Amino acid sequence: MHYCYLCYGKLKKNIPLKIIHAEHIESFNSGKESELSNILLAHSKCNAGKKDLTLEEYRETKKSQKRRKSHEKYIEEYRHALKEWNREFPLDMYRKLMKFAKVDKDI
Repeated sequence: MHYCYLCYGKLKKNIPLKIIHAEHIESFNSGKESELSNILLAHSKCNAGKKDLTLEEYRETKKSQKRRKSHEKYIEEYRHALKEWNREFPLDMYRKLMKFAKVDKDI
């Protein structure tokens, strides 16, 4: 199972590509490359909300907070999936993403 890295929501199998996006963790406009170390899956709504914001800036928005809260039951599954993904495709921001998920789980 795959999860949106921005809200922890599940991304179902056979979902149309218009509903999910391969999202730059650190903005392409900030100079980060389109490499697997900087890309994860996200819901199109989450991706549209993030725009060119940094991950930290996006997490501060009310929409982001609301979406993460609504999917908090998936955080442990997300962390496990992220760990597996990172083994295969090491992420530049892996530790930061795991820390954010831990903080969200502890709220």
